[in-house]
Amino acid sequence: MTTLLMGLFLAAPQAEAAGVGSSIGVGTRGFAPTLDVSFEPFLLQLRVLDFLDGLDEEETHLGAKFYGTVHDAEFGRNVTGLVQPGVGLDIFLDPTVITIAGACRLGGEVASDKGAIGLFVVPEVGVRAGDNVDDGWFAGGRFEISARFGK
Repeated sequence: MTTLLMGLFLAAPQAEAAGVGSSIGVGTRGFAPTLDVSFEPFLLQLRVLDFLDGLDEEETHLGAKFYGTVHDAEFGRNVTGLVQPGVGLDIFLDPTVITIAGACRLGGEVASDKGAIGLFVVPEVGVRAGDNVDDGWFAGGRFEISARFGK
């Protein structure tokens, strides 16, 4: 599993049109590493590790978040502040649970022509429904550290 992810990261500089990296988030929904694909001004976060981990436990978890940059501001040389609202969808099977959430990445990143690293606060609100869960609204958030290769 680690070899697969490292292979994806090492292949990322070959892509001129997109950046590939990872985010690690810690918050109200637990520890959440993602595989990030950025294509300006959009960011797609895939919950690849949760999916692969669920295969061993016969639980399927498909999750993704999609963000778009609506505002960016330079704070100095190579430092950019970002506001990125987005939407996320998580589907768990056995038991079946569907979660839809709106989120907003607020933070900054230091970028170069080779990639970027950033720190973000990500509040979110959403709704969940399914087997063996309390249906309804939820609110939460997380802190994310992101790193990417490429644009």
